[in-house]
Amino acid sequence: MAIKEKYKRPQSVPGWIHIPLFILLSISFIETAIGYTDVMGAALAYCFSAAITCILYALTLEIGKRIVRRKSYIGVVLSFIVVSLVTYAGNFNAFYTQFNKSTIYRQELTLHKVELNELQSQTLQAVATIISPETELENNVKKLVGQLEVQVLDPQRPGFGQRARQLLQEISKELGQPLTELSTSNYRVALEGYKNQIQNILDTRKENGTYAAAINLAKYVKAETDEQVRRIDTLLQSGLDSRIREEGYGVIQQSVDVYNKLRNEVSIYVNDPKLFDLQPAVFGAEEIGKINYSFKSGFNDYFFSAVLITLLAFIIDWFAALYLMLIFSGSIRSQTDEDYQAQIRARKGRTSLD
Repeated sequence: MAIKEKYKRPQSVPGWIHIPLFILLSISFIETAIGYTDVMGAALAYCFSAAITCILYALTLEIGKRIVRRKSYIGVVLSFIVVSLVTYAGNFNAFYTQFNKSTIYRQELTLHKVELNELQSQTLQAVATIISPETELENNVKKLVGQLEVQVLDPQRPGFGQRARQLLQEISKELGQPLTELSTSNYRVALEGYKNQIQNILDTRKENGTYAAAINLAKYVKAETDEQVRRIDTLLQSGLDSRIREEGYGVIQQSVDVYNKLRNEVSIYVNDPKLFDLQPAVFGAEEIGKINYSFKSGFNDYFFSAVLITLLAFIIDWFAALYLMLIFSGSIRSQTDEDYQAQIRARKGRTSLD
């Protein structure tokens, strides 16, 4: 009976289990270190990951040893769960960042492109409203000038008659200043002189005051937003994930800075939320690479991707342990004393033949 008990079971965990265990935990070691780099710095993250990985390795083997000895391994599994949660956080952060960084940057670049276009549109609308009195005045004056031209050049009654002089008075009233009276002996020359005089007054009005400031602001905002949108399009249309991962952060930060600077300038100038009311832009992906951001963004915005990454991280850490608990332990339980005695006799037979 003592002999039967002695050879009742294998004496160690299968040797080949070290191969997949080493490979998978090596991946976990690297990804965990990457995932925790933002938290504790690269050097400390790799040391921390090495310690955690060694603990997982040891716990996996301990599960196997307890199975061989037919002892309870619930406590070891609970410890394994706790440690694997630590590696899961790092693995998830690393995998999520690596797999989704270019996608996240693409979406945010597109969002800021829309914001910049909206900024330009609202600015132009606000400026158009601000200068509308001046624009209306110019249109009215040009309409009166057109009537003056028709009246003066009328073949039936050419020259500056009573109606033509009334039109000059109306134009002067619209402009808010008198026109210099010209000799009308040559009505064609006089007409051109009045037209030039009126246009000069209109141009002078545009160069001074509110109108000029508004127009200059609109031109400035349009030029700045067009240039930043061009930068975004250049990066997005490159179609290179590697380039987007490398340059995306900088272009997004620049887009946010340009938008907020222009928004502040326009808001201060317009000073009317009914005409211009845009919220500040934010760098939504600024914290990419941080554990909290990865979990929040992953399960809120990319749920399917987050689930797949979770499964991947689970398989990496748990593959060997699950094999030992589900398959290896089953083979241990299924073997009888007679099976082992047969194995012993077979080994003894081979030894005697040798």
